[in-house]
Amino acid sequence: MLPFRSIILCSLAAGSLGADILGPGAGPWKVETPAEHGLDAALLDAAKENIFANAGPLRTNGTRVPNTRGCLVIIKDGALVYEKYRSDAYKHTGHQGWSMTKTLGALIAGWAVTHSKLDIDKDITKTYGVKSPKSYPVTSRQIMSQSLYGKHGPGERWWYDAAGTEWINYMAKVLPAATGKNASQIWIEEFQTPLGLSEDFQWSDPSADYTWAYGSRGTCRDYARIMQLILNKGRWKGVSKPIVSAEYVHAMVTPQTKYAPYTNYSNPCYGLLTWLHPDTEKFPGTCLVPMNQTTPRDDEFPLGAPHDMFAAEGMSGQVAMALPRHNAVVVSMGDNADPSHIFPLIYSSLCETFGDCGSIGSIVV
Repeated sequence: MLPFRSIILCSLAAGSLGADILGPGAGPWKVETPAEHGLDAALLDAAKENIFANAGPLRTNGTRVPNTRGCLVIIKDGALVYEKYRSDAYKHTGHQGWSMTKTLGALIAGWAVTHSKLDIDKDITKTYGVKSPKSYPVTSRQIMSQSLYGKHGPGERWWYDAAGTEWINYMAKVLPAATGKNASQIWIEEFQTPLGLSEDFQWSDPSADYTWAYGSRGTCRDYARIMQLILNKGRWKGVSKPIVSAEYVHAMVTPQTKYAPYTNYSNPCYGLLTWLHPDTEKFPGTCLVPMNQTTPRDDEFPLGAPHDMFAAEGMSGQVAMALPRHNAVVVSMGDNADPSHIFPLIYSSLCETFGDCGSIGSIVV
């Protein structure tokens, strides 16, 4: 038995240990300073001011509508290193994630794949008895890649199914057929509980059993936990085995929108219900945005950002992005009537902090 003095010293040493690189487990985030993780607090403050000041839609006089951003939360190396809120109430309240919910749905499918319950490359009708949303056979991978808008087959044309009524919500039928469990049960047991999501987190309006297109709401810290799980390639502190396999996470964050006989990706900026920022020389095709428009890529996607970046995005400017190169997660939520510039604004404001502005330089002055 250790002497009392040794027990005390061991306890003090344990209490001084830094954050676990996999995140907080089911407990609270470990809060550490930006400096402990090589980040400049002054640059973070400047980035926050720029994001909050310039997130709102433009007025006719050229100024921005104020107070449309609710939070900026930054996780680095598994620690909470920065968070700012519009108000204390915003910090402790759940907010609509809107289409960020789509990425949560992809995680549920990933759990089923990891546990050999679901094969995302099988015909959903022949294998799981779920009628195809198209006139041709489709797989779960093709549904989650949203590359089903063509008349002749997957990959011909990409389309963003915002409400889920075109094909995304078919996954809520495939899951119970494949696993014997409803999606909501899987989410609560395998994700919400072990990730330690707050009491404010809900996925009930509508439930995951009916739609994966929207319906989740949570705090900014909640969505940071979910993105940390993906950044971890499916591993989580306190869970002995990966919740989702690294192979499946790789598929989520790699372009998934090319299917024979087509030679280009119908949207190289999309994986499995997850937004990407790939090198289009390696993944040829035209990036499309949620409004299903061809757009100059840097008008909607972060200028100069690393190609391994990926994100969950939702209406009104909800963004939860992961930066694997920097082992970081960034979450910003709000209520923007015109959210099209939010994603690039966030990264362009923060890039100097990460020393990774590429060719654009920082927009923070």
